[in-house]
Amino acid sequence: MKIRTFLGTLSAIGSSIASAQSDVSFDVAVLHQYDGSAFFGDSVVTGDANGDGYLDVAFTDATPSYIGQAWVRYGPSFEELAVVALPNAAVGDELGGNLSSLLFEDLNGDGLDDLVVTGSRSNLGTTTPNIGRAYVSFGPSFSSTVELVNPIADEEAYFGRAAAVYDMTGDGHLDVVVGALKADGPGGAYAVGKVFIYAGPTFDMAPVKTLLPQPPDASSFFGRILHFADVDNDGDDDVLTSNVDPQYNQFVWLLDLNQDTPLSFDSPLWALPTLNSLVIDLDNDGFLDLVGADGSTSISESVGVVWGPMFDASSVIADEHLSSSGFGDGLDVADVDRDGWPDLVIGAPFADFEGEIPSEDMQQPGRISIYFGPDLDPAQRQDIWGPHAYARLGMGLDLVDFDGDGFAEMFVGAANEYGGRIKLYDHQPLRAVGTTQVSLSTGGAVDLSLEAGPLSGGQLYLILVGASGSVPGIELPGPAGALHLPLVPDLVTTAALDLIGTPTFQGFLGVTDPNGTAAAKLTLPPGLESTSLAGATLTLAAVVGPPTGFDYAAGPVAIELVP
Repeated sequence: MKIRTFLGTLSAIGSSIASAQSDVSFDVAVLHQYDGSAFFGDSVVTGDANGDGYLDVAFTDATPSYIGQAWVRYGPSFEELAVVALPNAAVGDELGGNLSSLLFEDLNGDGLDDLVVTGSRSNLGTTTPNIGRAYVSFGPSFSSTVELVNPIADEEAYFGRAAAVYDMTGDGHLDVVVGALKADGPGGAYAVGKVFIYAGPTFDMAPVKTLLPQPPDASSFFGRILHFADVDNDGDDDVLTSNVDPQYNQFVWLLDLNQDTPLSFDSPLWALPTLNSLVIDLDNDGFLDLVGADGSTSISESVGVVWGPMFDASSVIADEHLSSSGFGDGLDVADVDRDGWPDLVIGAPFADFEGEIPSEDMQQPGRISIYFGPDLDPAQRQDIWGPHAYARLGMGLDLVDFDGDGFAEMFVGAANEYGGRIKLYDHQPLRAVGTTQVSLSTGGAVDLSLEAGPLSGGQLYLILVGASGSVPGIELPGPAGALHLPLVPDLVTTAALDLIGTPTFQGFLGVTDPNGTAAAKLTLPPGLESTSLAGATLTLAAVVGPPTGFDYAAGPVAIELVP
């Protein structure tokens, strides 16, 4: 194929450009528009509810009559909407609110993801506040829902503040695990906390097991968070939950599920029940780390990391922010800039514009902050702000590589942005900067930006052009296997290859900088309105890789040719 002739000519080209961490550019799509809310999109998660291979997005709003509601938008178009059935839900439940959980997993083994929706503020139809309730709703339609049996009626137990799924019973079915961080303990001891296990796949029975902290001291707030992972790399999964002593400064790992003696360490960073957390290998050393953020809106917030495998208190790092920003209300980790390192993304939905005295026109637009790995340097972070006062961007957050291009997309809740929105921040590695339309009569230019990420830094790139669209595309052999190019080659492709390096196709062939970026320009001269290009749409796609073969593809970009 003619593309390969360029590899030999480029094999000696290198790049000595030095470059600092560069921001990631995003296209933004609105997946769901709401009509007024204070906490719309507080929880946002992704899964595949209908088994079509495309991710769907689930999200909540705790404020419709303070009952709460959950919805699912089905990918890839996100046009179809399902309303999640939540029977017996009542005023004050605040289902899906900021002290609740939303999980998207295949709970009954049918290959379709289901939802766990909780509301820890529910009074269960009584006058006792904040008992809590939880539901399992089955995909794909979410019209079939089971309410989990809450065995407690303790005031402010906050049943459902934390929830997880794991096969706790060992029968091959996932179970739902629910924490009640302020449930009373033996003898009525205050706020000991309990964790309840509900057996799958039906979830229609009382909990089959109840866990308590050891010892079951008052004010332990046991079950404030729940994670299941092999934290000590012994091949067996461990359960991670929390426990605080009377001074509110202890965090506990319960190892190997059945082990009586837990590993613990002091960490004031995770002292409050507003904690959001993740367990993930953040530094690529093969050991899981604990990432936590205090999403409180009343004190100075922090984000910290406790690094595995030692998990000692001295390894806690923190990034202090102004109080009352909700910093950490949204929290996730993924490779946002395609450099091979996980990045930490934090939502602060109540954040005011920093460095200014708050005023009515700049209060609470909300902010998403990206801390780029491996350094997680606050000085290098990228901030994305909501578009207007009280937009509250960053209320909920889920990161996933939705389209398989190596960059994690961001599904984000903006509680009050023009009434409330669920948004998709999608990085396009090949994009047009400005216009995507060229007049054949007067001529014109389209500027192009290639942002393939540091994993493609200092590598060869080639931008290809066609007039036959992007589907089905072609498969190119590469060093890591077949590479899909979203372009249908045709005579325009051949002609464009012969013209690369001319004023028409400037920068279509070259070497990326260390950040994997490059610039190009398509320039068409005037007087082409009578040619075969009239009415056509050009499709552009890029390939990037070392001299041994291209291993990354980007695009497509459509350029409309008008008379």
